[in-house]
Amino acid sequence: MSNRILIVDDHEDMGYLLKQRLIKAVNRYEVETACSGEEALAAMAVQPFDLVITDLQMPGMDGLALIQQVREHYSGTALILMTCHKDRGIKAAALQLGACGKLTKPFCGNELLAMVRTALSRPGTPE
Repeated sequence: MSNRILIVDDHEDMGYLLKQRLIKAVNRYEVETACSGEEALAAMAVQPFDLVITDLQMPGMDGLALIQQVREHYSGTALILMTCHKDRGIKAAALQLGACGKLTKPFCGNELLAMVRTALSRPGTPE
């Protein structure tokens, strides 16, 4: 069974690169991208995702607001926040809202894969 992953980043090239990295590393991941929190929620309304990886800073709905919305409406979805900010308060806020972790940009492909595997292996998330 393949895991469905949604990458949310207002920079399309970043979303595309992460998508390709995940697909290349693990061919059983089905990966889609969205350019905003609003677009992500619309995609999730059509078909659920096992994991959402979202950037923090985006126009409109930011990553923390998206995490909160996903947690409220899709409680079984794992969440990862990406940001270039090293502020521990951001990580604490993300964790408090239900995220599995935070990736600090720039990060390497191995960090991404390790966090994705951890998020997808948590109880309640299909493998």
